[in-house]
Amino acid sequence: RVIITREGDWAQRGIGREETGTRRMPPASASCMPSSSRPAPARKPGAVTGVLSIWRGRDRGNGGSLQAQAMTPLRWPLSSPPGTEKRCALLLYGLPKYFSERSFPSLHKRILERIPYPVDIFIHTYDLRETSNSRNGEVACRLDPDEVRIANPLRVEMQSQDAVDNEHQSYFNEMKRHGDAWFNHFVSLRNVLRQYNSIKRAYALMEQEQREKGIQYTAVCCSRMDVLYLDDLPDECVSALRDGIQPGTVFVPRFHEWELRGDNLIYPTGGMNDRFAIGCRHAMGAYANRMPACVEYCRSQHRMFHTETFLKAHLKQTAVTVRKMRAPFRFQRIRGTGQVHDIDSELQEKNEQPLKK
Repeated sequence: RVIITREGDWAQRGIGREETGTRRMPPASASCMPSSSRPAPARKPGAVTGVLSIWRGRDRGNGGSLQAQAMTPLRWPLSSPPGTEKRCALLLYGLPKYFSERSFPSLHKRILERIPYPVDIFIHTYDLRETSNSRNGEVACRLDPDEVRIANPLRVEMQSQDAVDNEHQSYFNEMKRHGDAWFNHFVSLRNVLRQYNSIKRAYALMEQEQREKGIQYTAVCCSRMDVLYLDDLPDECVSALRDGIQPGTVFVPRFHEWELRGDNLIYPTGGMNDRFAIGCRHAMGAYANRMPACVEYCRSQHRMFHTETFLKAHLKQTAVTVRKMRAPFRFQRIRGTGQVHDIDSELQEKNEQPLKK
């Protein structure tokens, strides 16, 4: 069953408080996508401030916690006690661009089928029906948040993007003072904070599931929803999952490792790919909770914010052991137009080989 809770049909639509209702989760197939002509379910008043809707599969529950976990231990605990059932949590975040048609089928084939034990999916997204971004060549491109149902997620949270922007306005103002690394009038900086919020909330949904069910996830995988996977999850990751990922360890891809250096120029190496990671639960907590550390990073470094550069510094600061995948593991970002990002188009043409030890 799916529980839908709505705080109100957000300000730009000028509609009052909506209500709560239930309906059955459709099967996880492309043919089950909900139709816009389908009648809305019966609803009762809801009261979750800032949260437009929370869909919950399998049984009832409330929204995820906003509390960020402090991730500064020198000795990492085991993700789950020996002898317990191994489970993996998959966190999907961002906007679903061609999710049911292109992104999820590749995710299922390349990632889900490779993970050697059960996977529960947690999704956070925004209530947007279209998106525009001049940097990506997107002009009023259609979005359908209901596409995420094809993944049969355990929990899904959908927030008002305007409410999130207001909540993090002080972060934005402080980071803006240090300059615009993308030179697009801080559009990308705003999107970064939205992304960080989305990852954090997806992780919080997983934490809530653990509290309510009394379970502990062995591993956590985090991925954007708008990518097309070209390679299978490498054998080294599969083996680590099967044998037990070392405490405090995460695996990240070895491409698009951009770095902002002291001359305020961005170089193609030196940073850390920030679009996918898989690792033990505690280390992935540090990966998922990047606010307000991103603000303190700008203050302490007195420099422009840059995502790949910051993530490398953040994981080092939180004592996370980062293992870069030795085998090629590539994916392309899908834009709202259905086209692949220009920078990513070359990935399909490369024939990379695993690095030698």
